[in-house]
Amino acid sequence: MAKERIYIVNSFQRAVDFLLIIFIIALLVGVAAKTFIPYRETAKLCQVLGAPFMTMRFDMMVSHALRGDWPQNDQQAMKDGWAEEYYKGGHNNAFIKSAAIEDGAIHFQLQSIKGERMLTMRPAVPAIDPLGPVVWICGQPTSPALWSLPGVDKTNIDYRYIPESWR
Repeated sequence: MAKERIYIVNSFQRAVDFLLIIFIIALLVGVAAKTFIPYRETAKLCQVLGAPFMTMRFDMMVSHALRGDWPQNDQQAMKDGWAEEYYKGGHNNAFIKSAAIEDGAIHFQLQSIKGERMLTMRPAVPAIDPLGPVVWICGQPTSPALWSLPGVDKTNIDYRYIPESWR
């Protein structure tokens, strides 16, 4: 005959168990929030720069195809027929303060909660074929092997917030 065991749980033990459950839930919420913040910042960056970057990228590639070289500054880009509103803040975006071209690189000056930030997008082409495929790189301080990158990278945004497809 098997003996039945009776467990008596007093109110103190219930309170400790309840507090332990609350602690575990709070810990999980903290870990989830810490993981979520970089993804939210990355999505915001993509949303802010999506349309202006796509338009400027297309214009730069057309200019590169016509001239064989990247525009060196805004004036040269505007001579090729670019829309002047990108350089005067008319891109209808409250977070982009300005956009400028310098030695073939596009520099976006962004307004954020932490102050002004700079994001640089640079076109990379194969060194052996300057009119070959173009890959756009952001936040890469050194040029990849066998690729030529014009301009200087001035990105000062935390690397983890830059989308992987832009690196």
